[in-house]
Amino acid sequence: MDLLPKDLPLLIAEDPHERHHHGNAPRLLPFILGALVVLVAAFVLATQHGLASSGEIAYAGEGAQRYAEGTGWVDAEEGDKVISGTRLRTRGGRVSVSVGDGSALRLDAESEVTVVALARDRLLVELEGGRAYSRVEAGSGWEVKALGASVKALGTAFSVSADEARNRVGVDVLSGTVKLTARAADAAVEREVAEGQFLAVDLDKPALTALAQAPIKPADAKKDPFLGWNIEEDGKMGSLFAIFDPTAPVAQAAPTAIPVAPKPSVKPAASITKTTTTAKATTVTKVNPVSSELRLTAVPTPDGINLQWTKSSTAGFQGYKVVRSEDNPDPYYPGDGYIRFATDRSNTAYLDTGAVRGKTYHYRVCRLAADAPVSCGNVVNVTF
Repeated sequence: MDLLPKDLPLLIAEDPHERHHHGNAPRLLPFILGALVVLVAAFVLATQHGLASSGEIAYAGEGAQRYAEGTGWVDAEEGDKVISGTRLRTRGGRVSVSVGDGSALRLDAESEVTVVALARDRLLVELEGGRAYSRVEAGSGWEVKALGASVKALGTAFSVSADEARNRVGVDVLSGTVKLTARAADAAVEREVAEGQFLAVDLDKPALTALAQAPIKPADAKKDPFLGWNIEEDGKMGSLFAIFDPTAPVAQAAPTAIPVAPKPSVKPAASITKTTTTAKATTVTKVNPVSSELRLTAVPTPDGINLQWTKSSTAGFQGYKVVRSEDNPDPYYPGDGYIRFATDRSNTAYLDTGAVRGKTYHYRVCRLAADAPVSCGNVVNVTF
């Protein structure tokens, strides 16, 4: 019985002599090209800078653990792989994870993280509690989430803390710049935090008073057990931070092109009502601000007086001068000097840690702009 279809094309045997003359090049060419593509791709991936698709535990202190599917929490050991989905926690000791080309993630004691995503160009970490330090090489996208807040960085070194009891997130920036976004009690907040600055966000507070910012004191940072450890570890790898070098330029230094500032466009008030209520801030209403910009509020906190103001949209912006006076109820720049100079237009908060309990202070924010007179906002009186 003939089982083959009548129209099936026949496979004609090839003449071995013909194959000898023409060779197998036409048949092998696609395979050769495919192999070359694979080799080139492998070479590119091997030489590409940035994060790897996995990390490795470089140091595991006492009580450090990782979560193993089907087993639960087990002791973490040096050399353990860290990939997307890895969970780590510490008890008495610390953990250090090496990721990619020199980047590192380190956990303080009593901390827990989940590595949500780890790819060649991106790392996303969820900090469940405690403190996590990140040292990020340039070219690597790095994000740490904590209690709903997000801290993004590129080529920087910073620490994030999550205080669940107070619903508070803190960020210390030792190098570079990070961007924090969070949801306060009534609205979203966003802030860029520059090198040498500390920022805390209280998520239960309204957006107007949720942020508190202050400069990092190098001596205090080195005394902090966790930050001090990270500074030493980074130093072993050749990373030195400008904020710890007394000869280095101070972060947010004044631009060299700022002209001599004329007298501000806000005239001194004829009469001002003083506030003497302890630990209370009152906005002086008899001084009219230059515009909707630079509207200042001040709130005493346990750590100092938290100042926040509305952002300037003036063209040619050069910086904010935060002015404080004990004697002049109508302070201005340059007459009364300044305690803070911020060149970032979005940097609209400052924690005055130099305030002394029991004293009354008069605060005002003035704006510098190219080819324009100094403009100042309202005055706020605070008894700390």
